[in-house]
Amino acid sequence: MTDFASLTIEWGTVPDSITLLALMKQQLDITDSALDVELSMYVEMAGKSAERYIDNIIEQRDVVERFATVSQPIALRYWPTISLTSVEIDSVDVTSEYYLYFQTGMGWTVKNTNGSSRSSTFNQMDITYTAGFSDPIPADLGFAIVQSALSYKTGAAGGPVKRESIVGVGSVEYATGDESGGAVRVGQLPASAVAVLDQYKRIFA
Repeated sequence: MTDFASLTIEWGTVPDSITLLALMKQQLDITDSALDVELSMYVEMAGKSAERYIDNIIEQRDVVERFATVSQPIALRYWPTISLTSVEIDSVDVTSEYYLYFQTGMGWTVKNTNGSSRSSTFNQMDITYTAGFSDPIPADLGFAIVQSALSYKTGAAGGPVKRESIVGVGSVEYATGDESGGAVRVGQLPASAVAVLDQYKRIFA
């Protein structure tokens, strides 16, 4: 189960840190906890929307991929790939026969050719592995999620602001609704968030 509201970002050499929920409250000038449950919901919705948009995992967790047929090596869908949890073929645990290796932006699992021989004909292969960013997540990514959560909260359809920033994290420039013909959103994701999320989109099929 995900919990985007409790994820943190860090910046600076000390470093400073803040949770995504606290950052959203800061942006709204809210100092009490009366709306924490509601705001956490918006952050959760925004985090999941961001994951759908980039077609990747943000909050680190175990994922399961299923294969009906496979060629070696097996390209894993989600990145960053952290560790291999289990590999099952027709419900038989064969984890010891596989290991992970990496190239920039992608993780693979491959059968140890020095291991025992096994037929390549099977009904179902399930690979469980851990993927996503460890906490703290990248600061710009967290900022994009909060900007999206603010959009859910306010229901805004775009505005005149061309630059948004947070001290120590960075800033994003983007076209306003008037300058871009109104095409400043992807669903409920504001252009300021999309500009960041585009850098994290999964590019491998």
